[in-house]
Amino acid sequence: MKIKILDKDPQIDLQGEFEPNIWDGEELNPRVREALLLIAQELYNTLDVDAGLEDVRFTGSLANFNYTPKSDLDLHLVINFSKVDENSQLVKNYFDAKRVLWNKKHAIIVKGYEVEVYIENEGEKHISTGIYSVSDNEWVVKPSRVEGEADLDAANKKAQTIKKEIDVAISSEDNLEHLQKIKEKIKKMRQCGLEKGGIFSAENIAFKTLRNDGDINRLSSAITKEYDRQHSLPEEVCKT
Repeated sequence: MKIKILDKDPQIDLQGEFEPNIWDGEELNPRVREALLLIAQELYNTLDVDAGLEDVRFTGSLANFNYTPKSDLDLHLVINFSKVDENSQLVKNYFDAKRVLWNKKHAIIVKGYEVEVYIENEGEKHISTGIYSVSDNEWVVKPSRVEGEADLDAANKKAQTIKKEIDVAISSEDNLEHLQKIKEKIKKMRQCGLEKGGIFSAENIAFKTLRNDGDINRLSSAITKEYDRQHSLPEEVCKT
């Protein structure tokens, strides 16, 4: 089915089939599945918890028809946080730190796509039109090719506005709080867009533009650099 868009754009141009290097028809390629399960188990082993894996899920554009050569392979470990500790926010913060370290340490490529790992709480709301259980080898949410209409001009304006905000924040002094607010703003923007307009929403396309242009990585690097600067103590020069 043809997509009604203002201009041709590979970020939202639907493909005619699932990525053939990842899928055998509508079922995950056995070798890909084996690799993803191994990655999930090895990450889980670094967590040092006994909660167990409730599921291992594959989602994102490669579990849909809107993948591009720049897509990541999004792998989600599903864990019941309450089995770790009753303070779910504490557990989330711990798991977030662990998975960030994993993603920084590893650059695993599966069939040409980099694997990006996440850890989510069982029952957590996850907005996606394509979710595949790697554990059970079946669809949780099966995507379909549908017509969509995208306002690329609006998406570009949103992306350019945020790019300028990032530039200003990075060039400012004592900018950690500002940088963190921009990061949270981007996250909420995309979530709101997916909830209201799906993958064709201007907010989602703006997010993909920021990610593909390297602005989100630039923002994350600036946050880390400023955090380290603010928490460092200058070396004292001994007077003689």
